[in-house]
Amino acid sequence: MAKAKVLKFYFDFLSPYSYLAFQNCRNLIQKYPQRVAPALKPVFLPALLKIWGQKGPAEIPHKRKAMYHDLLRYSKFHRLPFCIPPRHPFNPLLPLRLSLCLEGEDRILLCSEFFDYCWGKGLDISDTGVAIQVLEKCRFDHKKMIKLADSREVKDLLKMETEKAAEAGVFGVPTMILDGELFWGNDQFVYLERSFQGDPVIDPEEMFRWDERIEKAYSLSGLGSTK
Repeated sequence: MAKAKVLKFYFDFLSPYSYLAFQNCRNLIQKYPQRVAPALKPVFLPALLKIWGQKGPAEIPHKRKAMYHDLLRYSKFHRLPFCIPPRHPFNPLLPLRLSLCLEGEDRILLCSEFFDYCWGKGLDISDTGVAIQVLEKCRFDHKKMIKLADSREVKDLLKMETEKAAEAGVFGVPTMILDGELFWGNDQFVYLERSFQGDPVIDPEEMFRWDERIEKAYSLSGLGSTK
């Protein structure tokens, strides 16, 4: 049997598209249980945007409205529960740090519940009381977990994971990386699955040639280079 491929999934609970992409990621894992090795990578989106000098989509009024219209259409079409939390943007640090306290299947379970509570039920997962409800539902020791999430070790780990994501080329969430190829956005799973099956829509050599053309066109624009 072929060795399972590692699928890195970069996300922030702050992002509703991360919620949708998590469902697609889970579907892919269920479809290929022996061939996909998921690696969930929590990152702090505001810090990631700051690294790249970007604004969040919710900070631009017309983009915020269009984004939510798109989210509502997608969730209705795919019959997914979707609710807006009481405040958005909210501070996602507590659930992100809690997710970093766990690994493997335990992290997947906790993240699944946080996404469901936030975007499926519309609850404020930045609230400690709600976070404790999630931990108790997953049967984790909430006292131990809350204490660990508040430790300098875990706080530094989230900062480091966010910086490492930027170094890997991640500029937004959700982002998936498979075999070194970056796929950004919830709409990428059809292409991601083709690559996973060994039948990419564009082969690596052609993609490399396109990268060279893009860099050349950008450099000739007078705006500089992305390298």
